[in-house]
Amino acid sequence: MKTRIILILGFLSMTFLTAQAKVFSPGDTIAKVIVVPNVFSPEKEGGEKLFHISTLQNIMVKSMKLEIFNRWGQIVFKTDNLNQGWDGNYKGTKMESGVYMYMLTGEIYSPTNSSGTIKIDRKGTFTLIR
Repeated sequence: MKTRIILILGFLSMTFLTAQAKVFSPGDTIAKVIVVPNVFSPEKEGGEKLFHISTLQNIMVKSMKLEIFNRWGQIVFKTDNLNQGWDGNYKGTKMESGVYMYMLTGEIYSPTNSSGTIKIDRKGTFTLIR
């Protein structure tokens, strides 16, 4: 039996199919395992009471840091615990409705990566509705 070594120069597009038939590509894998809401309404009946980051089932988090900023760049919330969410308050005062920015950094465990982890560095915005 011969072994073939194939060298491909240039860009290669790949997709991955999980056992649950979910399709991932390298560019969106992290985006699909880390779930960040785009709207948060702490006082609305039936709405999310806390803004929090979650991961898909079976994703093991090594470390994670979440920071939330108001429109002036002031940190209004930060945590190293993904189970701790933001209630929309800062120093006991309700923050006003509007767009807020988040920064999420950390690492998740990955048996397929040579280092054993994948670094997370994600930034975005979400809307707080009162």
